[in-house]
Amino acid sequence: MKRKLIWFILCLWFVGPHLPVHAASAAHFSEMNDVRVVIDGKTVTFAQPPIQIEGRMMLPLRGIFEHLGAKVTWSPDTQTVVATKGVQEVVLWVNRNIATVNYRPVIMEIPATIIHNSVMVPLRFVSEALGAKVNWDQHTRTVYISSGEIGDRCSPDWYDKSLTEVPIGKIVVEKTSQPVYHNGYLDLDPVPDMVLAPGTERKVYEKIRIDGNNFYRIGTNLFVKASDSVKFIPIPYDQRTCIEDAVLIHHMERIVNGAAKQKSDVTKLMYVYTELMDLVQYDFDTRNGLSNNDLSYTWRGALAYGLAVCEGYSEALKLLLDKIGIESIIVRSLPMDHVWNMVKIDGKWYHVDATWEDTNKSTLYYSLKYFLLSDEGIIKQQHHSWESNVKATSNQFAGYGSNRSTYHFDFENGRLYYRSNGLWSDSLDLRDPVRLTPEKYSIRDVQYAEDAIYFSTLNEGLFRVTYDGKLELLHEGRIWKFLVYDNKLYFMVNEGFTDRNTAVYVSDLDGSNVKLVNRFVDYRTLTGFYKNSDIDGVIFYYSDGIQYHIKS
Repeated sequence: MKRKLIWFILCLWFVGPHLPVHAASAAHFSEMNDVRVVIDGKTVTFAQPPIQIEGRMMLPLRGIFEHLGAKVTWSPDTQTVVATKGVQEVVLWVNRNIATVNYRPVIMEIPATIIHNSVMVPLRFVSEALGAKVNWDQHTRTVYISSGEIGDRCSPDWYDKSLTEVPIGKIVVEKTSQPVYHNGYLDLDPVPDMVLAPGTERKVYEKIRIDGNNFYRIGTNLFVKASDSVKFIPIPYDQRTCIEDAVLIHHMERIVNGAAKQKSDVTKLMYVYTELMDLVQYDFDTRNGLSNNDLSYTWRGALAYGLAVCEGYSEALKLLLDKIGIESIIVRSLPMDHVWNMVKIDGKWYHVDATWEDTNKSTLYYSLKYFLLSDEGIIKQQHHSWESNVKATSNQFAGYGSNRSTYHFDFENGRLYYRSNGLWSDSLDLRDPVRLTPEKYSIRDVQYAEDAIYFSTLNEGLFRVTYDGKLELLHEGRIWKFLVYDNKLYFMVNEGFTDRNTAVYVSDLDGSNVKLVNRFVDYRTLTGFYKNSDIDGVIFYYSDGIQYHIKS
């Protein structure tokens, strides 16, 4: 739980009083009245024209930023400027050459300074702050500024807008073609018909070691084995920092904009809470001392790299809730060596613990065992000895942590789904429960698809129920496992009640056009179906550890 020393020192350096001070006066600057400023194709004039200090061009911050779509506020007491554009935030202090861009310290060439009641900043800082493209034409004495995104500053050799994770480098295949592996049932298995030819480049997101061999992760679940034919090139530090900014802004905007569409603070919180858990994985290596990833203790590690310990989860949740206007705090328990959040909903405080929720949830569904709990409720979940100035006394939302096993959320239509003596639908605030299946059905597996909910029972077969409640039997028998994928239905059927013979089938989504794929003598050797987000049109299953696949 403890914050690493380097971050403590950085914070002291950032907020401390011993930063450089620049005293601007008539002797230190000269006005550049012949300079023209063009923003997004339009010539713009300001009450204070550009100036020059120590050979650096300085522009009026408010005028530039407001034309780029940012909101600028000025605090005379602290001599601070705060500029916001969506989820982006820029903070700078007059006469200090340090600013924060999206909460990351940035050193300016020349400190911000006040000239004739205008805060002036270096030309280069305009690009650093909001991702604008800035060009200076010496011949026409014109500054061209165009709106952009943070990622526009990154090199196209390393960055494209599809990136949702920060790479650590890239590999180049040099001599012989290399197989690609994915993480299957028990081990890394080769991906059918996928090899990297000589000359192929792929971004690398992680180096891992499995069974004594080194691998490069080139996708969410794709790997290339290290060898003499695979050259690794680390990403330059400036590019990694640039992409980090772009990726975290992407995730912040995506989550905040999605939350803004929700109708109540509870559903906004629920949206942020679940999206954060979908994005982040717990960094067990750092927690257990096997690695030393300082970023995992911060919100930047959570949002840019998708990896965090409890501090990172808690910081990220608080930051996102701040953006959507929900008050929250971070609470600590030194005896537990753990931190989590408390949130304020309708004037009352509640506990939420995204870290424990994430590490205890199933692959796709959420139990909400640690969501909107009172002090008494969080104690029942083994939390204790926390430090907080507020009390959580309300049990208004205790229904989320009831006996319902797992939840699936449909935020677009404001509904959630769960199993409890059958399959149920309810509003996101648990005020409109609707039974979708007969109580007699003992449901084994459930999958939520765009057109309907698919589920299997212990003995009756494979069903689907539409979101408006229409129930259909798709296949009779004892269904071992099933998967809805690429407009097809894949399922395994134990074909007799007295033997273990199991057949693998594929059909249309309505159960028609059934085709036999394979047969096995013992269902106990079979795993379920696996799909890989990096591999289109292929699903996998295993028997006795042997990989099988079906092309859709």
